[in-house]
Amino acid sequence: MLTRLGLRDRSAILTAVEEPRITEEIPTVTSATFSDYERIIVDAFPCGLLGELRDVDVPIDYVARLLQWDAYAAATGAVMPHFETAYVVEPLTHAIDADRVIELDLREPPEVAEQEDFWLVAHSGSDEELRHLTAHARELQQLEYIDAPIVIARRTFPLAPMLARAARIVSAAGFNIMLETESWRHKHEVVPLPRRFDDQFTRAARRRKLAAVCICPTDPSS
Repeated sequence: MLTRLGLRDRSAILTAVEEPRITEEIPTVTSATFSDYERIIVDAFPCGLLGELRDVDVPIDYVARLLQWDAYAAATGAVMPHFETAYVVEPLTHAIDADRVIELDLREPPEVAEQEDFWLVAHSGSDEELRHLTAHARELQQLEYIDAPIVIARRTFPLAPMLARAARIVSAAGFNIMLETESWRHKHEVVPLPRRFDDQFTRAARRRKLAAVCICPTDPSS
């Protein structure tokens, strides 16, 4: 996102856990005094995850993703603030208030690789969720009479080469993995998981609808 906006050399990422592999050398901080910064770009949660940005007197831009707004507002006391710019990175189900609304496509060109026979289970969440996804992959193999190794990608970066090589991909429906698998939806099994605010079930339903669309050529002689 910051690279796409040309801001990577002027930014720091506020994060609970520092992961230099993922931030690609953009500086990270685990705490911040917001008034020290000229602008805040908030991702997904317009007032912060806990509502901590409700009264910040610094210009804020918003990266808008799917959000269970009613649950978020009830838990945090959030009221949708007015933003100078909102960057919409997927179709929304909640209203936003901004001077400028920019639809931003964050997709990258897919990796090119020869497909192999393994199935990939990709997840960065809990052990319990990973076991659930892996069990789902095994059940699918049994139903389809397929015997293929299952490879686990746990917080793997970069993931794109493995996505390209896998015969099948099994994952939840978080924003990032759905973005990364857009080019591979024909071999992607989506298993949405419940989240407090993220709406994985709507995101997964949209992907299934896209995957179900078939454009069949017509026979000119018929």
